[in-house]
Amino acid sequence: MKVSPPNSACFPGTRLKVTKKIRSWMDSSLLFTNPHIIWVYGYAGCGKSAIAQEMARYFAGEDRLAASFFFFRGAGDRSRITRFATTVASQVAAAIPTTASIIEKAVKANPGLLTTKNTSLADQFEHLVYRPINSVKWDNLAAPLRKGPFLIVLDGVDECEDREEVGAFIDRMIEFFVQKATYSTTLPHHQ
Repeated sequence: MKVSPPNSACFPGTRLKVTKKIRSWMDSSLLFTNPHIIWVYGYAGCGKSAIAQEMARYFAGEDRLAASFFFFRGAGDRSRITRFATTVASQVAAAIPTTASIIEKAVKANPGLLTTKNTSLADQFEHLVYRPINSVKWDNLAAPLRKGPFLIVLDGVDECEDREEVGAFIDRMIEFFVQKATYSTTLPHHQ
């Protein structure tokens, strides 16, 4: 079965160091109390999308994937920010059901959050994704939801046609988590 682009996957036995590093980072006990960002970067064609898909697949299998969004140049809504925040928020509400009512309250209080015509992408994410996740009382979650921190995979952000909005979103995301640990890893040319 072919999935919509990017249709990439890590070949068996490849990118093991990077995927292990990401899994270890996700399993860090620090993530239970502090949201974190991991930024995987490298030259074009080095396998970042394959790694992102592998991590999304792996953590979905662990019931720890909160959301994923893969931008793809020239693919309509997948190359624009139009449905980016609402898609991620919808996935978060499905993966972490206790966020659904928080997201719903935010939308009722400000229906403009559902469109980038009235609200910036950064504001959408803050009110529909970050705040609802931060509001969850993790101690009270059912056992299956306490397997570890949840992951949101965003890939191909550089392929989004709305560069100014994405730039502001990235700045605001980093600002939102500035008091939290940020971790990055560069992909070497050969691994």
